[in-house]
Amino acid sequence: MADMNTFFHEATLRICGSLEIETVAKDCLAYLKPIFYSKTEKTGVW
Repeated sequence: MADMNTFFHEATLRICGSLEIETVAKDCLAYLKPIFYSKTEKTGVW
C-alpha cells in the first residue's frame, strides 16, 4: 500500500465521488478489498 495520505485521498474521492450510495459502496469496496486482502495475507489476521 502507498502512504496514508494517498490511501485517505483515494478513499475520500470514492466516498465523495457520487451521490448514489450504491455507487459509493461499490467504488469503496473495489478500492478497499485488495488492500484488506493483502494485509490479511501478510499477517494472517483479519
